[in-house]
Amino acid sequence: MEYLSILGLSVLWLLFIGKSVKRKEIKSSGIIVRATICAIFITLGYVVFFTLSNRFNLFSYVFPLFYSFVDSTYVENIKEHKNSASKSVIAVMRSNTSFAKSMHDFLELAFEESGIDLKFMDVEEEENVDSQVGKLKEALKEKPDAIILMPISSNNQIIEIVIKAITEYKIPVITIDRKLNTEEFYNKSVIPPIHIRSDFWQGGCIAAEMMANDVGKVGKFFIISGPKDSEEANERKRAFMEEIIDRLPGSGIYCEYTRKWGKNEATAIMRRILKKHSIIDGVFCANDTLAIGALKAIEKQNLTIPIIGYDGIDEIKEKIKDGKILGSVDVKVKLQAERVFQVICELIIDQEKPKVLMNLKDIPITPEPLDRTKLGV
Repeated sequence: MEYLSILGLSVLWLLFIGKSVKRKEIKSSGIIVRATICAIFITLGYVVFFTLSNRFNLFSYVFPLFYSFVDSTYVENIKEHKNSASKSVIAVMRSNTSFAKSMHDFLELAFEESGIDLKFMDVEEEENVDSQVGKLKEALKEKPDAIILMPISSNNQIIEIVIKAITEYKIPVITIDRKLNTEEFYNKSVIPPIHIRSDFWQGGCIAAEMMANDVGKVGKFFIISGPKDSEEANERKRAFMEEIIDRLPGSGIYCEYTRKWGKNEATAIMRRILKKHSIIDGVFCANDTLAIGALKAIEKQNLTIPIIGYDGIDEIKEKIKDGKILGSVDVKVKLQAERVFQVICELIIDQEKPKVLMNLKDIPITPEPLDRTKLGV
């Protein structure tokens, strides 16, 4: 409005000068007329520039475009993250599995140059629900702008705190890997957190396809799964079993469970399997750590048995290249971390932009087979 007032006064003054010139009260070539014309042009330029600046945010677009010509290191998203320095995110994670450690590293990488303060609260013991509940309570006290949660389980205590974060503290929560029971949220009229994970069922099918293609005949297959109450392990196991039966009808499938996801436990289980069974055509492990543990027992007996892991961590890639392990299922941990970062940006930073990911309550990442061919061997 102040621009319009200045413009209006300028027009009135111009009319007054024009009338005075017409009446020959002042000369048309005089200093007053010249000064008035200059002032009018300066005023018009001022009004036009700052009106457009407010309307189209010229300072945010024109200046960065100019700057990008002289400095190739200009960050294109500077406008998007102009308020990110004051934002904080807490990640309550598991930390004792290779997958969790990889996710930790890739999340750090994704948030590295964003200006968002990312803080980790790691739970050291895999199945310690009380520890994770305690970490979540700590996180709420700090009142971050968002919480990333890698649940230990779909425990009611954990769900209650997540509901409290969403409803009372108004803190958005994103879950990764294990999914919380959505029914518990709907029963309390709360929309469940956005969930990002690899497609476990498809991953199990991919593992079975790799195994069937390698063995090529009806056989005797063993699964070293994770804990019995692990949703992701059970889903991978069921998918593998169904796909093997479809591809190699008449095959026998045997399953052994671990208490945790440890390498040593997998080695001990594989030793027992080798003692009891003289014929073993293939072993599928519910994660790469278990696969590497199983390999240790097999190598001790100087045997060669096809092993397939799950996750695609760096440690197993070397074993695949060396031909010691048949393959793994790449769950694209880096891509999952990038999706988490994108959702965070949509939730707490890019509030004026159209929402793409945060409108999807379940964001599955399609896994891929990881074998020697994919690794360029």
